[in-house]
Amino acid sequence: MATVGARHVRPIVIIAGACPRCHEALAIEFEVIVADGVIDAPADAIVVDVGDGDLERARAWRRARGPDAPIIAVVDALTDELAARVLAAGVDELAQRPSSETVQESLEIEDAPPPGVALRNRLSLVIAHRRREVDLREAEGFIQTIVENACEGFLVFAEAGAIVSANAAARGLFGYPDDALIGRDVREVICSPGVDARALPRSGTAIARPLDGDELAVELFVRRFQFARRQLSVAIVRDLDIRERARSRMAQTGFYDPLTGVANRALFDDRLRHALLRAQREPGASVAVLFIDLDDFKAINDSLGHRAGDRVLAEVARRLVSCMRRADTVGRYGGDEFVVMLERLRGGRLQAERIARRILDRVGAPFELGERVLQVGASVGIALDEGGSLAVDELLDRADRAMYQVKRAGKAGVSFVAEPAAE
Repeated sequence: MATVGARHVRPIVIIAGACPRCHEALAIEFEVIVADGVIDAPADAIVVDVGDGDLERARAWRRARGPDAPIIAVVDALTDELAARVLAAGVDELAQRPSSETVQESLEIEDAPPPGVALRNRLSLVIAHRRREVDLREAEGFIQTIVENACEGFLVFAEAGAIVSANAAARGLFGYPDDALIGRDVREVICSPGVDARALPRSGTAIARPLDGDELAVELFVRRFQFARRQLSVAIVRDLDIRERARSRMAQTGFYDPLTGVANRALFDDRLRHALLRAQREPGASVAVLFIDLDDFKAINDSLGHRAGDRVLAEVARRLVSCMRRADTVGRYGGDEFVVMLERLRGGRLQAERIARRILDRVGAPFELGERVLQVGASVGIALDEGGSLAVDELLDRADRAMYQVKRAGKAGVSFVAEPAAE
């Protein structure tokens, strides 16, 4: 995994100008690139030979590279007047050129440092300092990016309560535009009943007061810290309503058809299983399953597209639900197949058939789809269980076979399953 501030091992130094002794001194420790003019190559530092004070080369490099790499000017002799001029030209550091006298001195003096060691040491310090600065900026930017994009709201406020920082989630939760929260008292947007804002609990629930005036229940975590000799606090705010809605969506996804909102196969089968168990304990109660298949639905998908087909399915589901009692369940088994469970029927076959024909009328009524007016027919198969004697799969299979009897008979009708004649 890449880490913030990771770099090449050997620093890269560009030497601008004719300074062979600079190259000789620096090549021991650095990867050196010699350039006559300004080049756009990555570098940790740029060494510019300004000779006896020709600063145009240094100015050209500063204009071209900006602040991305420190510039060290190498001069023949260091004087106060030259130092002032060089630094005014935008150079970061000054160093004396390794000279032939320096070489001679290193040969004559026992244990003398090698020629150019002063330049090399100065350059190492400059590069190390600049790298620390860059690493710090990158780390700060990295942390700011994480906080700004966090799902929870982050509010940083001073000891007196004034908000000094708010991330995107906090601005969205409280409904304030960029920077509008800065300077406001935290007590304007968060309150914990009976507790002063400066003594907010380290964790617990609180009330958020968005700009639109609608109060929200939130989960609150507060931590205090010291930064640049200031006592600050950070409040992490989570919208409890969003969490509950997320849980509800997860439950909805697990048990309901995402397109139509009716029960999926798993939920329908489970409810049917419980209904059959209840029927065993309630004498005279029946359970009916209606298997519904839309007639010629494929033609709608083929001619108008799947998006139009999805709208038809959603409308059919809505109409089915409108026909049912609260105790009944509508489900979608997939494609254009729907199922309906009628529980606690006291009228047996007659009641089940009456409901099925009401479904045919309701589903077959015209409805608008954009500029078109469509009508959809359906074939309905019915299976009835009295006393909860059938298993779930058997009852569904009977309703399915009854539906196919309608299909073979010409569609758009209702049928009970035809049981084989007794021998």
